[in-house]
Amino acid sequence: MNPEYDDGLGGLRFARVLVWIVYALVLFAVFVLGFAFFFKLTDANPDASFVDWIYGMSDTLAAPFREIWAATESDGGSVFDWSLLFAMFMYLLVAIGVHAIISAIDRRMLQRRRDQWALRQQELEAAEVARNRQTVGVPNDQPPPPPPPTAY
Repeated sequence: MNPEYDDGLGGLRFARVLVWIVYALVLFAVFVLGFAFFFKLTDANPDASFVDWIYGMSDTLAAPFREIWAATESDGGSVFDWSLLFAMFMYLLVAIGVHAIISAIDRRMLQRRRDQWALRQQELEAAEVARNRQTVGVPNDQPPPPPPPTAY
């Protein structure tokens, strides 16, 4: 029985699902911020419902980073918003960090399961040896006889 596929490893499956959820949310945030950056750069019409929705979502997502850099405006009305780029970068870093933490916990859980599995296998082997000794008639307190010499 392989411990990696043991049914007792539900935590490992949960961790993988959690990582996928984190990446999906961050990917959504990065796409929204990317669209907002592109729309501001190209001076998209803010009265369009999709552009308005993207601006609303990006304002919420970029709020913690809004005061770090000022947006650079051109004469044509386009805006190069540094805070949107920085927000995308930070959200990606957070996702990678969460993935690293969950993977580290995952590895520790798997190693613990493997250790438990190896200990259980040793216990089963010891029980098998004890059973074999009883059937052969060797008392449990005596070591098994040495193997016969091999001829070269």
